[in-house]
Amino acid sequence: MDKAGTTSSPDSDVTEWSIAPPSHQLQWPFWLSLRWLFPLALVVTIIGVILGGIGNSLTVHHYYKERKKRATNVFILTLAIVDLLTCLLLFPWMPLFVYHPKLVLTESWLSTLHKIWGYTLMFFILKSLYLLAMMSIDRYNAIGDGLRARISYNLSRIIVLIGFMGSVFFTVLYIWLREIVGTSKPLLKAFIVPQVSAIVTILVMYARIYNLLNKKHLQVGTALYSIPRSTTQDSGVGLSVAPPPMKKNSPKVKTIQMLSFITVIFFVTFSPVYVLVLTLDVPPYLVFTYVVNHVTNPIVYYIMNPAFKKEIRAVFL
Repeated sequence: MDKAGTTSSPDSDVTEWSIAPPSHQLQWPFWLSLRWLFPLALVVTIIGVILGGIGNSLTVHHYYKERKKRATNVFILTLAIVDLLTCLLLFPWMPLFVYHPKLVLTESWLSTLHKIWGYTLMFFILKSLYLLAMMSIDRYNAIGDGLRARISYNLSRIIVLIGFMGSVFFTVLYIWLREIVGTSKPLLKAFIVPQVSAIVTILVMYARIYNLLNKKHLQVGTALYSIPRSTTQDSGVGLSVAPPPMKKNSPKVKTIQMLSFITVIFFVTFSPVYVLVLTLDVPPYLVFTYVVNHVTNPIVYYIMNPAFKKEIRAVFL
């Protein structure tokens, strides 16, 4: 038994009980002494359920009735549904797990509920990461080759379904590695491939988007500079023959900015969860940063999407 009050198996440095504790591991975790976590968990839960529930419900309503049948809207709608389910199904149980951790280890029904909670969270994380990767691909296609290369509305729904099945597969793989095989670090082994693939896709796509926007800006500037300017009024030659510049406030650019913001928020808020769970065996529901992700996405939509802002103001004002 180490100083933290946890036991370690011979082939693993961490017990990983926090995600889904096996029934034979009945150690008292070190964070039982951190009494300040209890009121914090309650406050965070209330904020997450109320603000996240309302904000994501409005987001789902807005994008569900959106007339423009675009792939981006389908992805945002699905992501909002994931956020809403997280706020309403997972957040309410956090105070129970924090206030009564011994019951989690001793009561079979609560231990089972705790496992289901952890596996569901892992599924939602994979699904969200997959959607963010698909958004980055769709935005690159829209900026790079125009409407011809954009993901169609029907194809986007198929992509969402594929992402759902893939997330289920890797979650079941994690359960199998943990509960049946009993391998060490099943969380890392089960999710490393889809997570790394999605992260690399996101980084590459947004890097290419950034370079493409800069390239288009330079091309437009060169074209404008090379156009001969006549001082006579009869000349029909003017700036109109140059391709229009990609303005910062154009819908495409604002959509890219909006999606890049929610992507950054996702990585910033979930990175501490991965680090602390994998290194210190801290329960994920004690790393409250991920709550920010599910609550702030509607705020980003409100700031960056004029149509969504107008609808929200109509509801509350």
